[in-house]
Formats: sequence, C-alpha cells, structure tokens
Amino acid sequence: MRQRRDNVVTNVVISRTHKEMLQLLARETRITQSEYLREAVTDLLEKYRAIFEGTSYAAVSKRGRGGKARAR
Repeated sequence: MRQRRDNVVTNVVISRTHKEMLQLLARETRITQSEYLREAVTDLLEKYRAIFEGTSYAAVSKRGRGGKARAR
C-alpha cells in the first residue's frame, strides 16, 4: 500500500501472543498486518463515535469505514 499524504507512522506495543496471531492471520489471508491494525483502529473509533460529536472529527466518523480488509 502506498502511503497517502494524510497517513502517519506510529508504533504500538502488543503482547507477543497477539503479534504471533496477527502474523499467522496475515500469512493465511495474505492481508497485511498493517491493514488489520488500521481496520481495528477504525472499528474502535466507530464504536466510540459519540465522543466525537460536536468536534471537527464528527464528520470523519460519519464518512463510513472505507477500505475494510477482506479475505482474498
């Protein structure tokens, strides 16, 4: 995936077990670990979208989920 101008790089710390499971999932589905992590963040922000009401981010959460990962 090419990085778009509005994307930024960040680091997260996850358990070794989660990392290994994520690696296996990515290998089996041929979808990148990064794509799964982006999907997880999108799902989490959607879950808490009410917090963003009345802020400049409210419109972002209403745009939809966008490129959700799919099994190939």
